[in-house]
Amino acid sequence: MTRMNNIRQRGRDFLLFFSFGASILVQGDYVDDSYCGNNKNSKEETLPGQVKCGRSYQSPWAALQDANAEFIDYNEEGEKVLENGEAYRARDFFRTAIVQDPSKPHVWENLAKSAHIYCKEVLQTGVYMKENGIHPEEECLHALREAIAACDVVVLLGNDAGTDLKEELVETFELYYPYDCVSENCEEYERLMTALELESRRRHVNAVNTACPSERSLHVKFSKWEKSFGLVSGETMRKILILMRICGLVLLEKVLDTVAIQEIHADVQKEFQRLLTHLNDKNIDLNATWYESNASSRGGKRFETKFPLRQPYMSPGFFASPFVIWTVKTQLELRVELDTFSAVTSLPGSDNQTWHRDVPEILESPYSSNSTFGPGGAIYSKPHALVVVTPLHKFSREAGFTQFYLGSHVSMSEDDFAPSDLGPGQLPKTPRLALPISFGSAVLFDVRLIHRGIENNSTSNRAISYMSFVQEWWSDTVNFKSQQTRNFDELPVIGLKKLFRRLDHQKYISDLEKLIREHGLQDKLYELQAESEYVPSNLHI
Repeated sequence: MTRMNNIRQRGRDFLLFFSFGASILVQGDYVDDSYCGNNKNSKEETLPGQVKCGRSYQSPWAALQDANAEFIDYNEEGEKVLENGEAYRARDFFRTAIVQDPSKPHVWENLAKSAHIYCKEVLQTGVYMKENGIHPEEECLHALREAIAACDVVVLLGNDAGTDLKEELVETFELYYPYDCVSENCEEYERLMTALELESRRRHVNAVNTACPSERSLHVKFSKWEKSFGLVSGETMRKILILMRICGLVLLEKVLDTVAIQEIHADVQKEFQRLLTHLNDKNIDLNATWYESNASSRGGKRFETKFPLRQPYMSPGFFASPFVIWTVKTQLELRVELDTFSAVTSLPGSDNQTWHRDVPEILESPYSSNSTFGPGGAIYSKPHALVVVTPLHKFSREAGFTQFYLGSHVSMSEDDFAPSDLGPGQLPKTPRLALPISFGSAVLFDVRLIHRGIENNSTSNRAISYMSFVQEWWSDTVNFKSQQTRNFDELPVIGLKKLFRRLDHQKYISDLEKLIREHGLQDKLYELQAESEYVPSNLHI
């Protein structure tokens, strides 16, 4: 009984988190309120291969926004519906299961299967859901494209079962649509699949130059129906996964609540002025290198300041956008934590940074200049952290952007991705792009990607947010220093300080709590501490 209660509680926790993030779908300035029947005078739209918005049965994904609803395994429910011969309805359940966890390949596989079963039947018999109002050939053109993309997602998530299913789907598609492309955007599809084939043959540099030759190739724009329904399509997810794997980053257009960001920026400006006053009082050079617990310099008139855990920073439209969270889940799965939650402010006159990774590589590259795979040889491994960067205000090109060395997240010889400036006449192996990010959009990049902030030639500060989503077993010990006890200073060698840094920090907290009690402030300590009990291994997003 206890185990069942735990499962139900986890379900309610998920629903609460989803509704927390999905609430931005009806906030901010990017949602088209006239879409999908919200305006009685507008034409009703449909999901590709789906029924109208006003369908006769309740959409299962609508229940996800009810935080008090009982947890439902929508993949399991979809399988039951599919067994009952209702492939058409089963797709709704599998789409909803993808919202629950887009990192599970078997759910994407079920979505593809249900679309295939339904379309084979209606294309052969001509019998279809009359309430849809769409001719079956038109409906299944979209549905089969979606299913083929879902198969690619299955493979990209590490399950080869998608390969055989895709062959069956392509055979059905070519039978009924011999003159159509298997993707809504044929040119982009062919380019990305060619890049994926090059990557599979460990021709990484060639793959990067094929997949992401320009700034626009890194953009992902979610469709109106994806935003209106809070869903992500197979074609969109396939593009995200390929770009993250090969190029190391993706730009998600208009996925954050701009109203919340404006409030955050106003508060960041106030806090930053306090920091400048503090530095001035301590006679600290703005170009100097220094570290504190909540702020640090980043060189060349750049400063990183941690966000306080309060409003407006805790706005779901800022850090819990479903479109960002889904991308994070596909890269890091469910046991994810926020490690860095901060703003980086560059003053006017700040210089180009040197090319760098934000943290050292966890493992040294297994390749050297005499790699058995030859030049460009590499094997991709999933990241241990993703960084989300978004502008906190609108700024001009003169203010500068972040520049990325595409593909440099994959370990190769130093000759291929040297984190340094190029000499006269030298060209980079892959594009080095300074990526403009529009207000309300976000760049997600692999923490291993080489990049740099470029100079601010404007007359105003440039402020961006920096959020790192990380695997629970990893933390950034490079960019901020933790508080230590006085005894830490007395450790005789650097090796001992490194060895005991984490344990000494825990003792620092314990000593502070002891000091609070000794001063008769036990009640204040009790108010500060969390009351809820939790099991760390049960936590997930």
